[in-house]
Amino acid sequence: MDAESPNLDRLKHQPVFLVPYAGYDGPYAGATDCLFLSLGWAQYDPRSASLKTLRHSGTKWSRQSEEIPVHRAVDIVILLAHAIRSMLGPHLNTINFPADSFENQPTGVLIQSGAVSSVAEGEAFGREITSELVRRRLGKLREVLDQLHDAGEI
Repeated sequence: MDAESPNLDRLKHQPVFLVPYAGYDGPYAGATDCLFLSLGWAQYDPRSASLKTLRHSGTKWSRQSEEIPVHRAVDIVILLAHAIRSMLGPHLNTINFPADSFENQPTGVLIQSGAVSSVAEGEAFGREITSELVRRRLGKLREVLDQLHDAGEI
């Protein structure tokens, strides 16, 4: 499977931002089945944004996306935060991950959005990921991270 050009035709989740992740998967880098992190349209509701790990068995895409290692959960939140920044900033539909955003990532990675067929759909996706609920939840995450940081734990 060529990580640069995945065949995602059979997926019901529609990626908007698709991050090649195989080389950055913490202790599994280079030997992982998690080829991509995706922020896109949910398979269960095509009007809702969702995050998903895209795993590949070597012969087909896996439906096992519910249980993920903790470092992947952190990396997927990094993806979400960068996507929100993209949607609120001047460079809509483009994410620039600086070097070291993920483990083993020596250089920057530029991601263009996909699975958005119109300006209106792109705007709808932007509203989903920048909703008040998402912003409140990220605010709570920041509070906890600030407490951990202030205590010298991270």
